[in-house]
Amino acid sequence: MAGKKSFDIRSIVYAALCLALCMALPFLTGNIPAIGKQFAPMHFPVLLCGFIAGPLWGGIVGLVAPLLRSFTVGFPVLYPDAIRMSAELLCYGAAAGLFYRYLPKKPLGIYVSLICAQFFGRLAWGCAQFFLSVFDHANPFYLEMILTQTVTNSLYGILIQLLLIPPIVIAMQRARFISK
Repeated sequence: MAGKKSFDIRSIVYAALCLALCMALPFLTGNIPAIGKQFAPMHFPVLLCGFIAGPLWGGIVGLVAPLLRSFTVGFPVLYPDAIRMSAELLCYGAAAGLFYRYLPKKPLGIYVSLICAQFFGRLAWGCAQFFLSVFDHANPFYLEMILTQTVTNSLYGILIQLLLIPPIVIAMQRARFISK
């Protein structure tokens, strides 16, 4: 019983650390918005949180981070950016944790988990954008735009995530911060 309780506390601490990183990392690219949108600095801690703390905490951090940052710093703008990002990052964190839990903890399983999380997260962003455009007639969003807006506009971020996150997860496995 004590082992389970310490695991829960460890997950909460990791989630809090990832939330803090979500608040701080965008300051590195904040002066250059075009770069910040391409590299998506809030996505890294949310994806890592899913791998490290599990799907529940990954989803919670993903949901809360954009809203909290919007309320405290003013960026991303609450409507529509923070709302779209909350849907996207919720799916990022939850999917990363869920796929990591059920796939082999080998490098291929980590990459597949990450790619699936990216797919579902970007799909959630597109669906949120489409849903919000129903209420915002000045900015229509068509289903055909999901592919171009969700993939081409964030290609650099996707590639950097594929290059950096799996080695970090593997290093954390070797250091026994997370289970293999």
